[in-house]
Amino acid sequence: IVFDNSFIISPNPSTGNFTISLDRRILKGNVEVLSTLGENIFMENMFNESKKEIKLKYISQGIYLVKVFYGEKYYCKKIIIERD
Repeated sequence: IVFDNSFIISPNPSTGNFTISLDRRILKGNVEVLSTLGENIFMENMFNESKKEIKLKYISQGIYLVKVFYGEKYYCKKIIIERD
């Protein structure tokens, strides 16, 4: 696992709609959102993108991991979901 500044999640905390902004363009990869139990909540491919909008309408409040996969590597950050 690599925790670094290769991408930014905003806003964080979020209500379920957030944007992942990367410092480089990903030609072919994917993004995943996982629960702290390792349950896959969301997965979408990325093709020639440096930004990805994620809209998780029915996600429960809590802490999740956002993983961006690119080639052999993946980058990981936490996101906090808060409901009104």
